[in-house]
Amino acid sequence: MGEWINKFKKLLCALGEANETEKMIPIKGAHISGVSYRNIGDVGREFLYDVVSEGLKVRVHTTCNPGYTKEGEEDLQDRIYHNFIMLGCEESFTCTPYYLNRKIKCGDVLSWAESSAVVYANSVLGVRTNRESGITALASAILGYTPLYGLLRSEERRPWVRIKIKWRDIDEKKAGLLGYYIGEKIGRVPFIEGILLTEEEFKYLGAAIATASDISIVHVKGLTKEHKWASKYEMHTIEMKGEELREVEEKLSQTEGGEAVILGCPHLSFNELREIAEATSQIRRVKKRALLFTSRAVYSTALSMGYIEKLRRKGFEIYTDSCVMCKYVEELEEVYTNSVKAAFYLYNRMGIRSCLKSTREIIQEVLLG
Repeated sequence: MGEWINKFKKLLCALGEANETEKMIPIKGAHISGVSYRNIGDVGREFLYDVVSEGLKVRVHTTCNPGYTKEGEEDLQDRIYHNFIMLGCEESFTCTPYYLNRKIKCGDVLSWAESSAVVYANSVLGVRTNRESGITALASAILGYTPLYGLLRSEERRPWVRIKIKWRDIDEKKAGLLGYYIGEKIGRVPFIEGILLTEEEFKYLGAAIATASDISIVHVKGLTKEHKWASKYEMHTIEMKGEELREVEEKLSQTEGGEAVILGCPHLSFNELREIAEATSQIRRVKKRALLFTSRAVYSTALSMGYIEKLRRKGFEIYTDSCVMCKYVEELEEVYTNSVKAAFYLYNRMGIRSCLKSTREIIQEVLLG
């Protein structure tokens, strides 16, 4: 056990040294990415087995990302899940750990991997976490601390550009296009004003900005925890009228149709599942194959409220513990999705083209017909 503890300590010391700090700070929780067999392979799986065999356990509340597998890899993925559970991680594999029943307070220090979750946590929840790798998040979970640098310091959380939005209507697709544009074209921590975002819409903005850049915090007037503090900084101002998003949409929305609908990148919230169930309540069956991805915790709540059964009766396929880039979509060539992040990764990793639409558009135009 001592040998592995020392290895993890050396790793975090090296991370601190690379960021010019020797100080370590206690954390309240961790979230680990890189749990897919397709990502870590046999080497990563055996590494986890060795750590578990030494009897190590996480010291803080720890969650893990979902995995994704090809056909025939299910047993290997299950072994990886089992090893994380043996380490003491929560048995819910999701990219939206902020939806789990946990007590996170503004200002808490975390060690989270999963880029979209990091943006949401820093921004909407007001916690403090850097964008960790899977291995550094694991080391921090086992040791209970992380180096004090980056977004754990107030001065690193400030915005550098004020973005004034000159249009009023917003949805998941437009939020994602805006996030991707900011990440790709602007590339600095923004302060956004002029639009009213829901937390679900922000989720898609944050996921897209993290896809296109290393930005890990976004300030939105009226929504994010530190927006009043952030608004006081001197910033360069950019006005956006909406046409800037067309280039992003043309780049990521490569088709006008699809064989199936994919929703849940990042994982769907309870509110989203409920809204989909209610919006399709008057039809017998959806017109297209429709795949929904969510966490075990959200699934359990929706199941207890009767929404899962309603969705299944309409023909929806509902998956937990899985990313959208999985065996269930491997044979598809074109899909509908509301997620810019999904569109980017489905094409660049699986060659699947996407037609980007909002959830409302997908339901009204595709599923209801």
